[in-house]
Formats: sequence, structure tokens, C-alpha cells
Amino acid sequence: MRILQTSGASAVLKDTDAVGWFPGISLCRVVCSFDTEAKIMVREDGKRNFALRESGGDESSVFSGNTPRQAALKAARRLEPGPSEEGAERVELKLREKGTDKVHIYEGWAWEETAPSDKPDWMPDEITEANVSKKGIDHLDE
Repeated sequence: MRILQTSGASAVLKDTDAVGWFPGISLCRVVCSFDTEAKIMVREDGKRNFALRESGGDESSVFSGNTPRQAALKAARRLEPGPSEEGAERVELKLREKGTDKVHIYEGWAWEETAPSDKPDWMPDEITEANVSKKGIDHLDE
């Protein structure tokens, strides 16, 4: 969605399907996004929230990110790390985008690695790295 024109307390907002006047809105910046089926709530800083879904459908944690992959990487860092990237266990991660019925499915893994030589003093000698690979998107039937 873009702001085409602002005039006092009104704004013309354009989406791919509709143009309309919204009286009573005084805007400097609009931060919102639309999905084909649902409105996605986006924070002012552009980040979206993704809930980690367990096998039973419980949503135990929420990760934020500009993209689903960014949130999936944060979730993958909490996995039990393997000794190396090749030796790390692959785990399926399901992240539901808050405000929608979309569930982003990733394969994630984490591993231990030696910290770089120019690391800051507070960083430990061994750090956890993570990676993810997108498997697809599901939609909830609820």
C-alpha cells in the first residue's frame, strides 16, 4: 500500500485493487501490508511476529523479523547445536505469521563454531551458528 497524496486530514491510499479516500486520517507515514486473504499487522519498524508452532498446535514462542526467514533463523539458534554444520540434526520449524493463517515451514539446524579472533571480550570462545531452508507455506483450516 502506498500513500499517493495527503491533504490535511485526508489521504489517498493505493493498493493493487482499490483506491479510496480516508477522511479524518492525518498521516506522515503509513506502515501496513495486505495479503490476498488477510490483513497483516506490521509494526512501525517494519517487523512482523511469527509464533513457533509445536506438533500439537501449541504456540510456545514468538519471534519477530522483517521476513519469515529472519524469524526462523532466530528460532533455529535455540536448537540443540551439533558439533559441526554437517553433523547437526535437522529439525522442522513451523512459524505462523501472527494475524494470518499462513504457516511458514522451514528445516533448521544449529552447530557450535569457534568465535572469530577479533571477537569482543564478552563473547564466549564457542558460539552457536544456525541456518534454515524453506520447505513451503501451509494455511490453517481453523
